[in-house]
Amino acid sequence: MNAKKLADNDIPRLCDRILSKYKNQLGGVVAKLPPLREVNHQIPLVDEGKQYAYHLPCCPDSLKPQLAEKIQLYTNAKCHVDHG
Repeated sequence: MNAKKLADNDIPRLCDRILSKYKNQLGGVVAKLPPLREVNHQIPLVDEGKQYAYHLPCCPDSLKPQLAEKIQLYTNAKCHVDHG
């Protein structure tokens, strides 16, 4: 096996190459849902008539702003579909 030794100045070039190659996977969370298709499936995960006992998990105070931001991002991406 002929392995080339990397120098410190090779790292930025390799990082750029990796980030470019995997930009779809490393690009972050998309703030919207994909468009509706001809056939749209829905799986109801919550029974509207049932009462659930739910307790929020504990979150350290230092991470609460990040958690609130993530929850808001997911809430804003909710798809509003009229099933009537």
